[in-house]
Amino acid sequence: MANLRNIVAERLAQEIRKGFWEPGARLPGERPLAVRFEASRPVVREALRMLEDAGLVRVQAGRGAFVLDPSVGEGEASLGQAEALSAGISNLALSDLAEARILVEGRIIELAAQRATESDIDALRMFNAMMERAISNPTAFKQADLFFHRQLARASGSPIYVVWLEIILRGVDEERNDVTRLAVRHREDILASHKTMVAAVADGDPVRARRLMIAHIEEFVRNVECNTALGLLPQRGGQAPASADRR
Repeated sequence: MANLRNIVAERLAQEIRKGFWEPGARLPGERPLAVRFEASRPVVREALRMLEDAGLVRVQAGRGAFVLDPSVGEGEASLGQAEALSAGISNLALSDLAEARILVEGRIIELAAQRATESDIDALRMFNAMMERAISNPTAFKQADLFFHRQLARASGSPIYVVWLEIILRGVDEERNDVTRLAVRHREDILASHKTMVAAVADGDPVRARRLMIAHIEEFVRNVECNTALGLLPQRGGQAPASADRR
């Protein structure tokens, strides 16, 4: 049952991400979805609950499941302040943003390791599976990567961390775009790191989870700095790479 539930959830999540279902649209009811996926209604119900936990739909009793905008973080939608709070954050040094990520995402994953439900963990694995299938598609890979980090924030059970994460993600969006478009091995490394973090969360080990998150962030910074120095990535803020003989 769990495998079929995950398959249903993953396929619907992919359709939402690709824009097949517009934000605000109501998904077909449990019965039509059960027929489509050759699954029972309880399996479909569990799949929809996974999508709701992942912030992709909102299930309303008696009305059905309505699609949320996958490009908008739940914290941003709930408080509507991320835009104002993140003004100018893209101008900060990458090292400053990395320090903020370690403080915020390090605490997020600690809390997730203590509070995550089975449904939260299933959603994290679902997004990793989406990343694995998108390993040769940088744009789809990055989107699934964002879903993963937002799901971790939701699994922490702390709404304020959901908002803070959204602000920080805006600050490193340019670098995320660049790194995911490098050689496929960079995407494979990111995915491998995600899998070890999910294992730590599933084991309920906040110390190991935090250590893995810090290593994940530090590796991201090293990739950006190294490839920028090699001229493979633009300097932060979109400036052209410095010439090798510039003094």
